[in-house]
Amino acid sequence: MKFRFCGDQDCPDWFLTQMATLSRLSSVKAKLLTQHVARHLTGEAIDLEKSNSLLADSKLPESDVRSLLGSIQFVLTSASRFSTGEDHLRAELQQVGLPREHATALAKVHHDYADSIRKHLIRDSLMRNKLEDVSWRKIDGSQLIELTLQINEGLTSKNSGVSMTVDPAKLQNLLYDMEKVRSLIAKHGLATNVETQGDI
Repeated sequence: MKFRFCGDQDCPDWFLTQMATLSRLSSVKAKLLTQHVARHLTGEAIDLEKSNSLLADSKLPESDVRSLLGSIQFVLTSASRFSTGEDHLRAELQQVGLPREHATALAKVHHDYADSIRKHLIRDSLMRNKLEDVSWRKIDGSQLIELTLQINEGLTSKNSGVSMTVDPAKLQNLLYDMEKVRSLIAKHGLATNVETQGDI
C-alpha cells in the first residue's frame, strides 16, 4: 500500500513495528513525545532524559525509546518533505495501525510545526549529520594529513569523532570542489552554514 507521507511509497517494515509500540502509549504521551521531536527538528537539542521520563511507566529500554523517537522523526520529516496535509496524514497513520486519537495527535503536531520543520530541512539538506568541528595535523615522517571530524549524531545530541588520513593534493581538490558548491548554493539563495577554514 502506498502512502503520501512516504512519498507515495510503501511504509518501511521497521516503521510499522514502531507504530505498534507507539499505540501502547496513551495519546497524551504520544503527543508530548511528538512535540519533543518536532522541537528537535526545528533546531533545539533533544533531551533524552525527558523522553525517558515520559516513558518511565512503559518500561521500555533506552534503545526502544530511541527507535520510537526515530519513528516519530520519520513521520514528521517525511510528511513535511512530501507536503502531507493534516487530514491526509491522520488518515494514513490510522491505516498503518495507529489508534484514531494517536493519529490525530501526531497529525496536529505536524500541522503546527510543518513550516518550521520544512525550513530546517532545507537548511540542512546537504547534511547527513551536523558537522560541529574539524581539526587536522600533519603526520610525522610523511606528507599525509590526519583529519578529525566532530559530528553531532542527531537524536542523541552527542558528538562523535571520525578520523581519516588524506593526501594534501586530494584535500586541496576537495576544498576547491566544496568552494564551488558553496558558491552555487549562495548564488541560488539557499542558506548554508558550511565554512572552509582557510588553506592547509
